[in-house]
Amino acid sequence: MNYRLLPNVWRAGCAAAVVAATCWSGSASARDLTFTSWGGAYQDAESKAYLQPFTAATGTKIAEDSYTGEIAKIRSQVESGAITWDVVDVAGDALSIGCQQGLFEKLDWSKIADKADFIPAAVQECAIGMSAGGVVLTYDQDKYPDGPKTWADMWDVKKWPGKRGLSFDPKLNLDMALLADGVSKNDLYKVLATPEGVDRAFAKLDQLKPNIHWYKTEAEAVQNLASGEFTMAMEYYGRVFALNKSEKRNFAKVDTAGYLLELTNYAVLKGSPNLDSAYKLLAFAAQPKIQAGWTNYYPYGPANTKAYDLIAADVRAKLLSPTEAGGASVFVDEAFWAANLEDLQKRFSAWAAK
Repeated sequence: MNYRLLPNVWRAGCAAAVVAATCWSGSASARDLTFTSWGGAYQDAESKAYLQPFTAATGTKIAEDSYTGEIAKIRSQVESGAITWDVVDVAGDALSIGCQQGLFEKLDWSKIADKADFIPAAVQECAIGMSAGGVVLTYDQDKYPDGPKTWADMWDVKKWPGKRGLSFDPKLNLDMALLADGVSKNDLYKVLATPEGVDRAFAKLDQLKPNIHWYKTEAEAVQNLASGEFTMAMEYYGRVFALNKSEKRNFAKVDTAGYLLELTNYAVLKGSPNLDSAYKLLAFAAQPKIQAGWTNYYPYGPANTKAYDLIAADVRAKLLSPTEAGGASVFVDEAFWAANLEDLQKRFSAWAAK
């Protein structure tokens, strides 16, 4: 899931604050803990699954804030010592940069959970992966009963006419283009790390370019899916799931194509004055029962593998699950993107403008 594109919708005053949260006064002494995430339905789900139960169990009051993923906001707090956030839901590329630069605490896993209970990608130096989301190939099954089965099928505009919805961003598009061009998931980032691989990805996108409808926000993508502006898309599954639920639609997640998976990462700002409470929140949210409860609110699979035994079969079938992902599914290499995003963004922008 590209959480960076989710809307920044910090709740005005206390009007929309969740029951377990307090309004943020801006004073560190007025809070037990501040949790910062991406706003919207996603953060509401985090509040219901993790924060409210934690407050009920411990009495710890949690203030909430939201952002759009700016590492600069985290850096300014840590470097100035004026830390107003404690636990932050941070995107993988920003996490990689922030961990290298000392912006996050290096976690003591003995205070959180048994590493063996988690999918390997979730066990990190500066964060714990709580769940796995990501992008899927999606299309309207009511329009195409026999729809696409692979990423390569997105290029078949004769069999499935219409525009293709893609995010205006090199990240994920280049990854997906190589998968569509026949690169295996095991070799994906080996290929993309070479100049020839980057050329190959852009050449593949060249073939589809006349049929691409670019979107710049996830809300825009969902609106265009619902209106039929494009007939299939690479889109974050949480949004697709919500659209199906709210509007009784029938947009698919094409399991056979595989997913491009990204972790929900919880990190603690370096020098947080509430480090003990932060560890307690991480340990609470990491429990199998709490992880399983998360799936009642959002369709991203828990990182704790023991949670799956506690999830009802009908709920489990709808998850974007890192333990049951399609054979072509792959975790996005966040370290690669942290190192290469700036250069590839420049080339992508120039390519898109042609």
